[in-house]
Amino acid sequence: MQRNLFSKILAVGIVVLFLGVGIHPVFAIEDKTSAELLTKDDDIIKMPVSIHTSEGIQRHTLELTNQQVEELDKIFDKLKVDLWNSDSHYEVSEVYKEAIVSLSENGLLPDGLSVEEAQELVLKNTFNQRLGKLFSYLFNGLLPKTVKNFICIVAGKSTNTYIVGLPLFRIIIHGTRSYGMHEAVGWIHTTGLLLIQKLEGSFLGEIYYQGGVPPSIPVNYWGGIGFRGFVFNTTPISYIGRATWIWVEEI
Repeated sequence: MQRNLFSKILAVGIVVLFLGVGIHPVFAIEDKTSAELLTKDDDIIKMPVSIHTSEGIQRHTLELTNQQVEELDKIFDKLKVDLWNSDSHYEVSEVYKEAIVSLSENGLLPDGLSVEEAQELVLKNTFNQRLGKLFSYLFNGLLPKTVKNFICIVAGKSTNTYIVGLPLFRIIIHGTRSYGMHEAVGWIHTTGLLLIQKLEGSFLGEIYYQGGVPPSIPVNYWGGIGFRGFVFNTTPISYIGRATWIWVEEI
């Protein structure tokens, strides 16, 4: 128990250390309590997409065909397979770049956003692999065997997952508690200072938070801080970007 407590204190200390590196003030607050459902109008499907940057949150609504929506699912399914088969930061970065190109080619990025801009938002300030090996050696033995990472690129697709914008940072909620436990179910993959971390199945964010963020969910589990990137509000939610800190635990 003492070891687990020390692990959590150490992890929080690392988060605080890197807050100045990975987080900048934002001016928009997103208070989404669930992934917005797709709305259909004849043959057009309206899908909300949010872009999280250091300046704030940009919300868009894409008008898509059924084929485009199916293509989005295929892109994230392929992204998962390719990430699971990647063994280095370079390979993971190339997989992300390819996924962003596919999103653009299929009209799944907002108008006016180039592939280069999208790739920079997701992959900017990536880490040194030698430094990552050092951090992995120092901290993997101290932290629980879950998905945890710092200054990382991250992608996932899971239920009961929400990206919430606060005045100083964005958080990723993995799981909630309201009339029982509602864990996130799906997959998450990160590559950062603790190298490659991945998980498929049921999981919860490591930080238990009781305070109404968002207000309609009084208790939730924070699994990430400092997210920047793209959120596709399908069901389940799909996201691709980077974060200051990720820590989720398998259930």
